[in-house]
Amino acid sequence: MNLNLSDSGVEVDMINYIQEILKEFEGVHEYTHPADEKLFIYNADGLPCSNPKKFHRIVAKLLFLC
Repeated sequence: MNLNLSDSGVEVDMINYIQEILKEFEGVHEYTHPADEKLFIYNADGLPCSNPKKFHRIVAKLLFLC
């Protein structure tokens, strides 16, 4: 978390934290809008998460970001 103090107030950003999360999470793509044609497609074979600890860590980081 970056805090920038100035005479006009305090500015808070977490840009570095977001970039760290994006590097760690594979398969991140940029979209022009939040919903595309793949929004409701899911993995029908029901395989469990290949790395549940990594998934949990990323979800926890995203919750902290919120």
